[in-house]
Amino acid sequence: MAELISVGVPVYRGEAFVAETLQSIKQQTHQELDVLISVDGNDAASAVACEPFLRDTRFRLVIQEHHIGWFENANFLMAQNATAFWCLHPQDDLLSPTYIEVLLEHARANRDAAVTYCDIKAFGRTRNHIAPTLGDRDTRAARANPA
Repeated sequence: MAELISVGVPVYRGEAFVAETLQSIKQQTHQELDVLISVDGNDAASAVACEPFLRDTRFRLVIQEHHIGWFENANFLMAQNATAFWCLHPQDDLLSPTYIEVLLEHARANRDAAVTYCDIKAFGRTRNHIAPTLGDRDTRAARANPA
């Protein structure tokens, strides 16, 4: 049985990249998605770039009347979530087609995990690979708070 995953996309001055980002979300192998895009500060150019995706009923758009900043926009998106799994996705990041499917499988297999994430491969002017440090909750806590 497919599980509905909420995806929050905070957008501010993202007109150059957001359509490609939303397309990568749309093409996920896990199709049960509820994508909420929040355009910050009545940014008309970014809203226009998002509009074609609203033909897909999985995508919704909210335009914040005033500029509230990235943190408040992310908090707004998180507060709208009503599903068991939620994903915050930056306006200019691209996903591999199986991204959400793989994260969901990992989350199901590791029920004690509060957060599931993956490696990041940068492209453009910066080309590097960021591999997160993994471990169970106690191992991560010990690394974060050494004695």
